[in-house]
Amino acid sequence: PAYPESYETLKGHLWHIHIKDARRNPTSGAVEAVALGDGQIPYRDIFRRLLNDGYAGFASLETHYRAGGALSEEAARLPGGTAFSEGGLEASIFCLRRWAQMLTALGVEVSEGDG
Repeated sequence: PAYPESYETLKGHLWHIHIKDARRNPTSGAVEAVALGDGQIPYRDIFRRLLNDGYAGFASLETHYRAGGALSEEAARLPGGTAFSEGGLEASIFCLRRWAQMLTALGVEVSEGDG
C-alpha cells in the first residue's frame, strides 16, 4: 500500500499532493471514484500525518467523483469538455466541504473564503 509504507520513503520529497478518493467495487473489481472520505484511502490519517510532519507543500482537489453518477471511462481518460465537467462543480464543492471538515477535526482553522 502507498500509505503508510511508501509515505515513509517519500515524505521528505513531497511538495504537491492531489486529493481524490476511490474504492474497488467488490462485485466487478473496478475502481470507482467516490466522494472524499467514502473511499478506501485513509485521508484522515494522511492529513494528520502531514500536519504532524510539518508538510508545507501544496494540495489540490482532483476528484473524478460526480454526485449524479460516474464519469464514463472515456470522459475520465480524456478529460475536457462538457462530458468531463458535467456535475464537477457540485461534486468539487461537496468534496471541499468534506476536506474542510476533516481538517477542522484535526484542529486546523479553515475558511470558506468569499465564494
